[in-house]
Amino acid sequence: SLFFILIGCNNVKVNVTFETNGGTAIEAITNLDDILGVLPTTTKDGYMFIGWYEDSAFTIPFEKEKERESWELTLYAKWIPLEIDIEVEHYLENLEGGYVLDTTETHDFDTASIAIDLSGYQKTYEGFSLNGALTVFDHDDIENLSLKLYYSRNVYTITIDEDGGIAVDDISVKYGYPVTAPVLTKVGAVFNGYTTTFPDNMPLNGGNYVASWTALDEVTVTFESNGGTAVAALEMYETEIATEPADPTKMGYDFVGWYTESTFVNLYDLSTVLTTNLTLYAKWEPALVNFNIEYYYEELDGSFTKAS
Repeated sequence: SLFFILIGCNNVKVNVTFETNGGTAIEAITNLDDILGVLPTTTKDGYMFIGWYEDSAFTIPFEKEKERESWELTLYAKWIPLEIDIEVEHYLENLEGGYVLDTTETHDFDTASIAIDLSGYQKTYEGFSLNGALTVFDHDDIENLSLKLYYSRNVYTITIDEDGGIAVDDISVKYGYPVTAPVLTKVGAVFNGYTTTFPDNMPLNGGNYVASWTALDEVTVTFESNGGTAVAALEMYETEIATEPADPTKMGYDFVGWYTESTFVNLYDLSTVLTTNLTLYAKWEPALVNFNIEYYYEELDGSFTKAS
């Protein structure tokens, strides 16, 4: 490569000067071997030396192995402050799933570090956890360093204690999300809600909620079939609706319905909610029967002949 060719050339003109930009002065180098060796460094109070650049805007890092037509050039020292202010923005997950800015803080940052330890900047939010990792930054863009921390909502569980009722699923959603209290059922009881106020939104750490019940009294519906086929009594709980039994039967009669009195004043509606024991009475009407009448007359010998 040209690197080796140049070492052997004694007629290469070398004049590399150094603009230290406030750092300790460095004499110009006029020997090619010196420039191709270890480059000198400079120091500056309160700053860290980043490297040498071929332009004052620090867009072209100096590379000694690079092929050149001339070794007459000026190198510029780039610095960054040892401590800078860093803007730390804290974002919280909203209920719709995105993130919104909660607060912005300014912190001192040691630029000698090569990474940002999030534990030094994160905040504590009840119901949220930091959703991030170690953030690495580029020294070349240190002036624009900012840190954005995102906090996601924790998932909590509401445990439902049915207390003998029909089982339902527990509720697991993110902190603050809307929740609906399950309406429970239990044979022989009325559901009164829960022993503690059920939340409208998922609370911190979830919780355990126990069902509250009021026991129902048992009621019996007895059927008096009044000569018809027997109908078994119904056992149930108050506030329930009786299951209508099959109609009884009675020879020569049609079944009219069940009445609340033996005098058949009020026809009972079996869809009525029960609150007490009850006896129902079957009402019958004679059935209409079609029949034929045949006439016979007595013969002289004592027999009978059907009249035509």
